[in-house]
Parts: sequence; C-alpha cells; structure tokens
Amino acid sequence: SQFASQPGGSGGGRQSGHFRDIFSDLFSGFRGGGGQGGGFRPRPGKGADVESRIRISFMDAVRGAQRSINVSRQVNGQGTAQRTERFKVNIPAGVSDGSRIRLAGKGSPGPDKGPAGDLFLRVEVERHPYFGREGNNITLQVPLTFEEAALGTKVEVPTIDGPTTMKIPPGTQGGQKLRLRGKGVPSRKKGGKRGDQIVQVKIVVPRLRDERSKEILDEFAELNPQKPRQGLWS
Repeated sequence: SQFASQPGGSGGGRQSGHFRDIFSDLFSGFRGGGGQGGGFRPRPGKGADVESRIRISFMDAVRGAQRSINVSRQVNGQGTAQRTERFKVNIPAGVSDGSRIRLAGKGSPGPDKGPAGDLFLRVEVERHPYFGREGNNITLQVPLTFEEAALGTKVEVPTIDGPTTMKIPPGTQGGQKLRLRGKGVPSRKKGGKRGDQIVQVKIVVPRLRDERSKEILDEFAELNPQKPRQGLWS
C-alpha cells in the first residue's frame, strides 16, 4: 500500500498525526475541554424514591376516593434537611390491601437539580364489620332460621351498592354459598368487569323453650326421616 512503501516518509507522519488530532478532539470533549459543542456534561442524577403508607377504609378501597397524606422527604439532593409536605392522593377503585400507589415526581429531589424520585404509597385496608373480600369478590355471611332455610324465603342483604333482595331456595343447607352477580369489586384492568358477591348461609338452630315445640319437632322428624351421617365413616 501507499503507507507500507513509505515507512519512514513524511506522508506516514502526516497520516498518523491526523488520526491523533481526531482522537484528541474527541476525548477532549468528554473531558469537558472547550470545543465548539461545549463539551460533554453528565446528566444530573434522579432523586431517591420515597415509600410511605396510607390507611384507608374498606369502602374507599372498593369505590375509590381522594385523600390527603403528610409525607416527610428531603429538601435537596444531598439529604441534609427534610420537611413534611401534604399531597392529595387519588385512590383508584378496586385497590387491594398491600398494593402500591405511585406518585411520579413526589420523591426526593435529585442532586444537581436532577429530576425528583417517585413516591410509593403502600395501601393498608381496614377490616369491614361484615363484608370480606376474595380477589374481586365480596363475601358476606347471612344467618337464616331453620324454617327459612327449609321452606325458602326472600331476605334483604347488604351490598356495596346498598341493600338488595335475595331469594333463598327451599332446602338451603348451612354453609351453602349463593351468588349475587356483578355486586363485587370493580376490576382495575381496563375493560374489566366487576366481581360477584358470595353469600354464605349460616343456619341458626332454635332453642326450644316449651314441650309443645319439642313435640312438633319430634313429629317433623318422623315425617321427614334423615340420615345425614350415613356412609361418612364406613
């Protein structure tokens, strides 16, 4: 080649000097040396994320709500001082116990005026007096009298939307679960459907207070013989 035929000539020196100039200009930019582009400057770092907790009621978790919360976070990126700030938080409908809500840019400020981190709120849902929750289903236990379960009836039960009337089929057994479709928790997935309300029956056995009641039950047993334990342990 041209360079091989002139190992000690001035052409090789000019060529190698040309490459040295290119690399010198390139690296001087990374070192911050004053090229026309102003040199390379590292991007300011992002601030630290902050985690706190928010305690909400069962109904707020199911329906969604807006709440205010006080959070202590750093004033600057060096962590030399802290202050307490108050934020408004939108609780999405259907949030569950233990899940996290993210507030972008509400964490600690970044160093060198960098972007702030995020604030993550760990959700704690309070227990409800009579409602429970399994996924997106609401659970409820409903007591029935012996005669209501045997004969069937209609009872009013609570739901998260308000009271509704529920039909109890004749011969309903203790522990049996009945379903109210669409009366559960709204799904957080886009286009998701609401869950159901699962009603578990609890039969309340009457306390007999007189002889006549006992006679009636004895007569009932003779007319409706049952062997509920037959075959269970054989």
